Parts: sequence; C-alpha cells; structure tokens
Amino acid sequence: MTPPIALAEAQARLLAISGPLELENIPVRDSVGRYLAAAIIAQRTQPPADLSAMDGYAICGSAPWQVIGESKCGSPFGSAVASGQAVRISTGALIPGGADRVLLQEDAERSGDLVTLQGEMPPLGKHIRRSGFDFTSGVPLMDTGTWIGPAQIALMLAAGHNSVNVRRRPIVTFIDSGDELTADPANCQPYQIPASNSAMLAAMASQLPVDINILGPIPDRIQSLINAFRESENSDLIVTSGGVSVGDHDLIRPALEAWGAEIDFWKVSIKPGKPLLVARRDHQIILGLPGNPVSN
Repeated sequence: MTPPIALAEAQARLLAISGPLELENIPVRDSVGRYLAAAIIAQRTQPPADLSAMDGYAICGSAPWQVIGESKCGSPFGSAVASGQAVRISTGALIPGGADRVLLQEDAERSGDLVTLQGEMPPLGKHIRRSGFDFTSGVPLMDTGTWIGPAQIALMLAAGHNSVNVRRRPIVTFIDSGDELTADPANCQPYQIPASNSAMLAAMASQLPVDINILGPIPDRIQSLINAFRESENSDLIVTSGGVSVGDHDLIRPALEAWGAEIDFWKVSIKPGKPLLVARRDHQIILGLPGNPVSN
C-alpha cells in the first residue's frame, strides 16, 4: 500500500494540476471580488488638468484683485487671468490660464468685483491640484492577480476603463455521500445524521468568486455516485464528503475510476484529514474529503 504523502507535497501537486480558467471581459462595475487577469494601465491622466483644491479665488499677482469671472466644476472660465485679476473658483474647477495660486474664500474679502487679502498671501501653486497628480496616462496602476474591491473599481473607472479582463468564475460542486445521511435535519431516524458537510463547505467557498452547486446526500452505491459525478461534468472542481477511506462502503475511489477519473494521490500525512484524495478527469479536479471532519 502506498504510504501517505507529506502535506507540502500534496499542496504542490494539487497546485500543479490546477490550470488557469478561460479569460472573460466583464464590466468594471460587475467585477467586485474577482482577480485581475491582466495588469491595469491608466488610459487617461488624473486630474486631466490643473484643478482647484479649495473654494476661493484663482489669482495672479498682488492684491487687490479685480474679479473678472467664475470657474465652476464642468463650466470653466474661458479666458486667461492677468496680474491683478481673479476668478471665483470652486473646488474641483479648472484653474484658468495665468492664475498661479488659489486664495481661500475665508482669507478673502470681496466688495463688488474687488477682492482684498485678509491674512497671509498663499505661496505660488498653493491649493492647486496639478495635472497628473494622481496618475498619468500609460502608467501601470494594478498588477495581474490583484483582488478587485471597491477601491480598485473606483481606480479602474477613474483610469478610463469600462471593462476588465478576469478569469471565468469556477464552478464548484459539493457532494455529500453516505447511507447514514439525511437531507432533513428535523427528521432523523436513530441510525441517521443530518447532511451538513457540503453546506458548511459551500458556505466557506461562498466568500470566493465561484459558482456553487450542492448534490446529495448520495447513498453508498457505486452507480449512484457515478450518476452524481456525471451530473457534475460541467464543474471545474468537485468536492466530495465521505467514502474516501478503506471501509467496505467507502466507494468514492472505485466510483471515480469507473467514471473515468485518474487518481493523482490518496492519503496525506496529516491529522485530521489523512484519507484525503485528489483525482482528475479531463479539466476537472476532484477533491475527496473524509466525511468525519476529525478523521485520522
């Protein structure tokens, strides 16, 4: 009998048979929880131009200043500012040509179209967000494999991306097996126990970007197990619970072989979980777990 393999070897062999899934291009707004399949490169510059960081006046030269117009968000002032002139400006609005700083609203006193200084003169460039302060077009922003959360979605949209390349969501099927299992936890005979492992495993997997199916409980019959595997043939990963040890009714291994799967390894030198099985069938990976979570 082949001895159990070490945990590190089992992990390495499992990763070695796990290939990447197909690429798909999806809307950025639908990508939360996924992982980047390609690096994100900025398609635009942010900010695209010099913008005001505060409400106040875009000014040029020394006080006093003559107010010659207004620059609002989405509606910039159309001319340049000369020495001794000012433009009323809002936070985020375009800095007009010629303006070299922003005078805060609370540091200005206005009478009609004349603005005077109340307090200290701001230094050159003060309260101006320069073009490209966040990033410039063509620079890499996120690497392949980056997890996509709310901040990453905002960054991709700000960088000019409507869609993003990710890997297809894997399909995972969980199968409970065992004659002693019942699907109704409120109606158990003395010789039965509720089927709970697949529900637990599915709940754990639900935190990942996967599509989940649950089958069972499946009785300890080779043909019943083969039928369950056939029903799962669209799955990328099949996780079974129970039937992987050496008892007379542990039928996962012969059922897999009859279905056409190839056993990659069986039994890992860990406690609990020693009778762990990994098999393959075409692109599918089958992970066989003991039904008893503390099985040795």
